[in-house]
Amino acid sequence: MRVNEALPGCDERVVTIYSNSEETNRIEDDNEDFVCPAFDALFKVHDMIVAQEFDNDDDYDDNDEYSERQTVVTVRMLVPSDQIGCLLGKGGQVIQKLHNDTNAQIRVINDNLPSCALALSHDELLQIIGDPSAVR
Repeated sequence: MRVNEALPGCDERVVTIYSNSEETNRIEDDNEDFVCPAFDALFKVHDMIVAQEFDNDDDYDDNDEYSERQTVVTVRMLVPSDQIGCLLGKGGQVIQKLHNDTNAQIRVINDNLPSCALALSHDELLQIIGDPSAVR
C-alpha cells in the first residue's frame, strides 16, 4: 500500500493498493469467494474507514452493525483509462447490472476532478454512493 503525498488545495489523497502475488485470499465474511491480495486489502481498508466514520458519529449506537444503519458512504476510485470500458460494458450494461444488483449510484466523473486525480491523467475517477455493504 502506498499513500501519496497531499497536494496543495486538495483534501483527498491517492492510495495505491497492489500485489504481485498470484495467491488468493479468502474473503473474511464469505466462505467461498477468493480474491487477489490487493482486493482483500481494499475491502479491509474500506471496512476500517467505514467503521472509523461510525466511531466519530455521535448518533451511532455501539450495539448496531454498520450494515444495519441507514448511512450512505461515498467511495472514489481511480481506474486506469484503458480499463474503464470493462466497467461500463457495451452500452453501459455492466455498470447498469452493478447498479441493479447493489442499488448503489455508480458513475464515472469527468468534470471537477480533484487535483490529486488530475496528476494521474491516465486514470478515470469512479464514484460509488450507497450503503456501506453495497459500496463495498
